Amino acid sequence: MERKPRVGDVWQHRNGNQYIVMHIANEHTERPEKYPVTVVYLGYDNGRVWARPLSDWHRSMTYFGECPHENPDQTQHVGD
Repeated sequence: MERKPRVGDVWQHRNGNQYIVMHIANEHTERPEKYPVTVVYLGYDNGRVWARPLSDWHRSMTYFGECPHENPDQTQHVGD
């Protein structure tokens, strides 16, 4: 069984970049065909925000660990 992404988890893309899960959007939607459950995540090194449908998440992401910061929103990024 694949691990479900959770807020604060760190995942690694197949290209080697690491990302912190910031939010799971549309978790309680009544119309998943129109509003799919979506993972919103932040680039650990560059601070860019991305979103990917949960159904597509495991195609290129591997669980890496938990965010070393108590609050993932407080992560410092290169160039800040």
